[in-house]
Amino acid sequence: MNTPTRARLRDWLLQSPSHRHIAPKHIPSLVPEFSAYGEEATRTGLKLVGYSRRIAKRKGFSDDPEVYRERLEFAEEAKHWSLERVLQQIFSDEVWAFGGAHTQSYIPCTK
Repeated sequence: MNTPTRARLRDWLLQSPSHRHIAPKHIPSLVPEFSAYGEEATRTGLKLVGYSRRIAKRKGFSDDPEVYRERLEFAEEAKHWSLERVLQQIFSDEVWAFGGAHTQSYIPCTK
């Protein structure tokens, strides 16, 4: 990957924040301009224009006040449940169910 192509790669990354969430191995198949380059060439090109990788931060539970209120109401109601009622309730860890903190997404960032 030559210098003008690396500059176009950098410009493409800067066009949209969503471009930074595309793994380098997928860039050649998604962007026709870079289809002649493989994963390793794309990674090297990113390094040479000043990008490295970091793990993207993930948002955990909702910070919406309405969701807070619903959770508090549920907790207040559940304090008075009988054992039979507790055993009927299905609890799930929504962060785990949707990937959340247990998956890692690497994104390019400037050094």
